[in-house]
Amino acid sequence: FCGCTIAGLSLLSASVLRLRSLRDPRDQLELLLPPRSLYVLRGAARYEFTHEILGDEESFFGGLRVPRGRRVALIFRNDPPGERRPKITQKYPKNPPQNPLIFRNDPPGA
Repeated sequence: FCGCTIAGLSLLSASVLRLRSLRDPRDQLELLLPPRSLYVLRGAARYEFTHEILGDEESFFGGLRVPRGRRVALIFRNDPPGERRPKITQKYPKNPPQNPLIFRNDPPGA
């Protein structure tokens, strides 16, 4: 599915990331992700634990509730070793036709 590294950029609202051991689900760690935080999962954190962002009703850290607002996350995964990526074979013309659709926010006649 993906390679040895997963990175997440957590934006806007704070959240709580839970890592849970695959061997013993009672073994878990919770991390506070403040807005604009980056986390990287590699090695044991990547392969020996599941990861999840806690929902609003269970978002507590250090005994305090972490209020959840709108959250945006960008997740990055590298390719698995040895996996071949498809080649892009589409060629673009040297002089592409102009797009007849123009999207503007200006009022007509501006």
